[in-house]
Amino acid sequence: RKAGDRAVVTYFEQAISILEETGDPAQLAITLDKFSIYHLLHGDPIQALDYTNRALALYAEVPEAGFFHATTLYDQARSLFALRRWDKALDSAMQALSWFEADHGESSYRERITEIYGLLGAIYAHMNDNESQKYAHLLRRQLVKLDPAVASQLEDDLKQLIALSERIT
Repeated sequence: RKAGDRAVVTYFEQAISILEETGDPAQLAITLDKFSIYHLLHGDPIQALDYTNRALALYAEVPEAGFFHATTLYDQARSLFALRRWDKALDSAMQALSWFEADHGESSYRERITEIYGLLGAIYAHMNDNESQKYAHLLRRQLVKLDPAVASQLEDDLKQLIALSERIT
């Protein structure tokens, strides 16, 4: 890894160590999830999944951390997707979506809901399920409501995740 990447890993590891000592499960879970994203973006969904699983275990101690728990479920779904574990990815993505849609409305978390629609469409497409068309439609409908730069970034992120899943065997 590059020097900058080593520094990032070192800082995350130090933060995790400090948070484990302080006994703050919410902050530790959030940090573990963010470290999972680092690993996923660097092509290591197995390590990413380990960190999301650790984070999700901690959320049992912090039931009021709904947003962060749902976000971690979404991140877990992305790692599972990259590993081609379609059923488990679908389960995590649906759990995340249910929280974001529940009492919070489409406008509150429009970007996150749009990301999840895209992921669900991709999962269903890999499962050869007609639900993929439903989520592709929902994705297109949501993308036009977003700032064009944000919409473009969300589409690029999904393409990168699909490409990562195709490299994993």
